[in-house]
Amino acid sequence: MGFGFGGGCDFNRCDDRRDHHRDHHRKEENNRQVNNNPELLQFLRTLTPGTCIVIQYDCQPPTSATFQGFQGNNVIILSDFDCFPGLARIAINKINVISINSP
Repeated sequence: MGFGFGGGCDFNRCDDRRDHHRDHHRKEENNRQVNNNPELLQFLRTLTPGTCIVIQYDCQPPTSATFQGFQGNNVIILSDFDCFPGLARIAINKINVISINSP
């Protein structure tokens, strides 16, 4: 079992793909701060490189990855992301839920 951190779910985030909500959500997105969830950033800072995680961001399904570190203060670097052999970068403000994946 693992434990997780639900970082401020924005259940309407997927609506910005609908034409009738596009402008409204674009304005909201522009008003978001670089890090709109300081608790999530604090949780991420407790992770060490090599930590196996499960992450759900934007409207994507949850996927596994290995935490590698930070790029600046608003992007995390992951390896083995969804079985991708290279490195992936995810903006912290796009993360909905993250949990530590225990074997």
